[in-house]
Amino acid sequence: MDINQTRPVIVLNTLSTSGHCAWFTDDVFNGDSGCSGAGYASLVEAAEAAEDACEPNELMKCDVSDLSYLGDEYSQYSDTERGDKINQHRIPYADWIAAKR
Repeated sequence: MDINQTRPVIVLNTLSTSGHCAWFTDDVFNGDSGCSGAGYASLVEAAEAAEDACEPNELMKCDVSDLSYLGDEYSQYSDTERGDKINQHRIPYADWIAAKR
């Protein structure tokens, strides 16, 4: 699948100190960009919180990158390494939602 890596993305991760987290960004190589939240009860709840940062009519133009399988390893990556991982696991938002149903 050819993913447009310039599209905004919701990045999901799970850290032992923060629980389920979401980061909404349009620059995966800049860890200070966008907005993020932590402490959600589930990855779906984290994604829903990140959706609030996106205009409703723009949501289907976003991707999701679920890096929760990395656990605490997620925070060990540099911005460049993390950005590369995010881009490797991007899927269109609509596909991610369909898989969760």
